[in-house]
Amino acid sequence: MKRGVLLFVTVLLIVAGLVLSGCPKPTPEPTTQQTPEPTTQPATIELKAASFDPDAAPHSVILSNAIQLIEERSEGRIKIDYWPNSSLLTKKTAFEDMRIGVCDIGMHCAGWEPDRMGVVAWSSVGFLNSTIDGVWKDWREHGEFYQFQLPYWAEYNMLPLAVACMRTGDFIGHKFYITPDDFKGQVIRTTAAELEPIKLLGGEPVFMDPSEMYEALQRGTVDAVDQGPNMVIALKLYEVAKKITLTGALTGNVHIVANMDSWHKLPADMQKLIEDCFIEAMDMYYEGGSAQLEEMLNFLTEQGCEIKELTPEQKDLWIEIIEPYFDVLAEKHGDEWTRYNPIRLKLLQ
Repeated sequence: MKRGVLLFVTVLLIVAGLVLSGCPKPTPEPTTQQTPEPTTQPATIELKAASFDPDAAPHSVILSNAIQLIEERSEGRIKIDYWPNSSLLTKKTAFEDMRIGVCDIGMHCAGWEPDRMGVVAWSSVGFLNSTIDGVWKDWREHGEFYQFQLPYWAEYNMLPLAVACMRTGDFIGHKFYITPDDFKGQVIRTTAAELEPIKLLGGEPVFMDPSEMYEALQRGTVDAVDQGPNMVIALKLYEVAKKITLTGALTGNVHIVANMDSWHKLPADMQKLIEDCFIEAMDMYYEGGSAQLEEMLNFLTEQGCEIKELTPEQKDLWIEIIEPYFDVLAEKHGDEWTRYNPIRLKLLQ
């Protein structure tokens, strides 16, 4: 009897288990909360920038100000590793280094590359007439001067972002240079664009890296160098020479350039941001204008320098002496000069 009851209970449990296992499981109620998708921040763009001159040089000032603006305005999307004062780029190698992309943003002067940059090497030949305001205003609007230069830089894989336009045709040495007689027998450090004009004035021009000027003046290797007050101060040339002749003989340009390969990797919105920041950095520098020049001249006077400026009559004599040089440029560059010269003359107005 007990065995029969036990068997009955066992069978009953087995049947109950089979029934329950076949019942559908209750469907969970749908939830109104959705799991948020993870947000992805744009990757930080890391760039390398470099200057080959001291921090006080105009092109170094523009570059460092632009870097600060870019990092602030990009809100962390762009981070720039800055190498100042020839710690990465040097004047002697900057052109080739920028072409191959040693850094993403750097600088160079077309006037040091007459063989490769053609007529653009003479892009600042506003002898005895300043082109600073003209270049600045043209660059802000991407005008004729800016457009004319682009293909020359592009041929060497560079894109100009800004231009530091400055006085470079003033002379600092151990005497004043007012008349052609003052140049006779004098070794004058100059740029490629001024070699022939110095010869026409009666001097013996030599080209050397600005980093060599201090020692050259100190040792008497050169009698004078052609630099504007800004670079005289930046290179501390006032420590080894005390006579400055203000001539306005040349307006020099140092371009801040991007390596084209690096540039094309940037998103379009970041390209636009970088361009805008460089324009603003140029404005910050150029808007000082005559006040900056006066401040620099006051500083040089305090350092014991004597300063003389050419009179209008003396400038007219220099212009008459230098005028044949433009015929040389026209003959050398042909159609290039024919296209460029009208643009150059507009910059002088």
